[in-house]
Amino acid sequence: MSMDPARSVRRLSPWVSFTRGVRVEDRRTGLRLELGADASVVLDALEAGRALPGVPEVDGFLNGLQSLGLLDDGAPVPSVQTRQGAFLLDQAFEAQLPQLVASLEHAAKSSAFHRAHLAGCNLAVNSPADLEKLPLMFKQDLRANLSALIADGVNVPGLMESGDLTFSATSGTTGERLQVISDTRLAALPPGHEALWGLPARPDDTLPRTAVFTSPVCTGPVCHLGKASMAERTCAGNTLFLNSTDDIFAITRPLAENIVAELQQFRPDFIVANPVYLCVLAERAAAWNLQIPPPAAIISTYQFLSRCQRRILRRNFDCPVFDFLAATDLGGSKVAVECLHGARHLRLDHAVTEVVRNGRRAAPG
Repeated sequence: MSMDPARSVRRLSPWVSFTRGVRVEDRRTGLRLELGADASVVLDALEAGRALPGVPEVDGFLNGLQSLGLLDDGAPVPSVQTRQGAFLLDQAFEAQLPQLVASLEHAAKSSAFHRAHLAGCNLAVNSPADLEKLPLMFKQDLRANLSALIADGVNVPGLMESGDLTFSATSGTTGERLQVISDTRLAALPPGHEALWGLPARPDDTLPRTAVFTSPVCTGPVCHLGKASMAERTCAGNTLFLNSTDDIFAITRPLAENIVAELQQFRPDFIVANPVYLCVLAERAAAWNLQIPPPAAIISTYQFLSRCQRRILRRNFDCPVFDFLAATDLGGSKVAVECLHGARHLRLDHAVTEVVRNGRRAAPG
């Protein structure tokens, strides 16, 4: 297929840049692609607006750039994000496929619940559509089969004693609260979080310090430890669970002073919080002239983050605010995290995520 004259002088989007590495970057969305060195010839021509030969290889390359919204076609940013997201999801699924199949086979072999749950299922998953063949699990399955979901041979008491496993409880927003076992070894922060959030790299190998603030019944490891000392509420030396209250709107000045004093002493890099709780604390602290030290970023989770809450947090803390999507039911795994461009990235190091609409896998967008 040869190219028509109009297409032969197409240009890169003004938001797209490339290096001779060759790395292509879309500054609207943060998409970065590593390409072969031979791509630089085509990218040079696109940048200069020169004609390109109408050969299948070039046409195919241009079609790929076009499908990702990298050519200057005036496509709106949401459309570009949808196309790029579908592409990245397909690429990620390919990368995750061996681990997914191994996990399914391990579950079917090693867990009493899954031996029955997956009996007779075809575990040969080759595409996202094949996920529809697998049976769903529900919260009532977790509630009724907690011990049967543990793989054979796992020393739960020993791992509990070492701190590698812990009990956590769901918040109850989608039904009765549920107790699950969480793996504390899973990384809470996403890989490359500094680049993801546009933050400077840490100068050493120490882990960032995180303060957690939510309702006292939502922090599984320290449930109902409101009278515990600061040392007792500090885990692994780098995570502090702040004192809280069942009724944040009735927070007293002494409690607010205690929380602010601990933040001043601990100096967290990140504050992980329920946005309702942190907004109330920030507004009351400002009214009482209590100085909360600003972290590098705020991570909002536990519930929906509204635009109003985001504005309040930015105004009071003068730092970026990023949204985390997670579910305690996943045993410590996270689902997605917001980047500095406002897009949500799936935590591919923790989960294979399928978006379902009306009982079927949803189309991109």
